[in-house]
Amino acid sequence: MGAYFIMGILAWRFFNDYCKKPKTVYLLSLCFCSLYGLSDELHQSYVPDRDADVLDWLADTLGGTIALFTVQMTKNKFKMAMNNTH
Repeated sequence: MGAYFIMGILAWRFFNDYCKKPKTVYLLSLCFCSLYGLSDELHQSYVPDRDADVLDWLADTLGGTIALFTVQMTKNKFKMAMNNTH
């Protein structure tokens, strides 16, 4: 979950450079993290002594979701603080 938290922040930074609509950036970032987690689980199913686990995939997606929520809240808080100083 922690690795996908970091991935969520990095994905948001990447997509934010190419798209200025916040909802689109959020959805692209979340889809990227979730699909990457899904592909990771599929790859694990081919590794001896490893299993693909739906709960692992959900934890990966949750890590990305928490990161994106944190970025949104921090960004909005910073924007409000900047508006109050002017």
